[in-house]
Amino acid sequence: KMIEVISNIGDRAVDRVRNSKTQLAQWPNDHSAERSSQLTLLVVSPLFGASGQPWLWRQFVGLQGFQRQLLCWEHQNAATYPPGDIPVRVLPHDPAPYDGADRWSYRMRNLRTRNLYAAIGPERHDLIELTRVLKPDVILCYFGDIAMRLLPVARQMGVPLVAYFHGDFQFLRNRWYRWSLTSVTKHFAAVIVINQIEREWMLQHGVSEEKLHVIPCGAPTDLFRPRIRSGNGPV
Repeated sequence: KMIEVISNIGDRAVDRVRNSKTQLAQWPNDHSAERSSQLTLLVVSPLFGASGQPWLWRQFVGLQGFQRQLLCWEHQNAATYPPGDIPVRVLPHDPAPYDGADRWSYRMRNLRTRNLYAAIGPERHDLIELTRVLKPDVILCYFGDIAMRLLPVARQMGVPLVAYFHGDFQFLRNRWYRWSLTSVTKHFAAVIVINQIEREWMLQHGVSEEKLHVIPCGAPTDLFRPRIRSGNGPV
């Protein structure tokens, strides 16, 4: 279902570009006539290859049918979780500047936009330049803070952004996160959640029904199988 969501958004974005002479004039010559039949998908995650996130690696390599690019702030365990021939770009910036010692300064710089997680300074410049070079049709951001971080860049560059929330429920625990998220949900091209609790919260905070998609995150049954219970003892 994730592939279907991304494909539909990407196709609509490409159609808008092709139908707009003003936008077409901004594309290089090799793109203005006929683009590849495959959509270019930029996947963004704070880290890739973490030992506790094999699901993210499985999802990424399973996103077939796209010209994939991966952007992260940390790349770990490349031998265990190989990206194959998919280009990986690692940003040389703080993975979470809005949570560190300088978080108050970071928040103040973003206060006017009401998005306290938006990329700023040199990082924002680098993200804009990368977007210009990679020319993604869709940006898929894992986790809400990364979606909010990339959103101003995506809007400036005219690229639809899909926000993928993965059940961490920060909007219930972190008031700064909740305040920021509430102010930007309407700008996401689509929102993917993994449970009904997230779905209901998103509906109550500005995400329209047609943009919201519930994709439960299960375990691969070829690796994990329920143990057969014997007798009445503990499992």
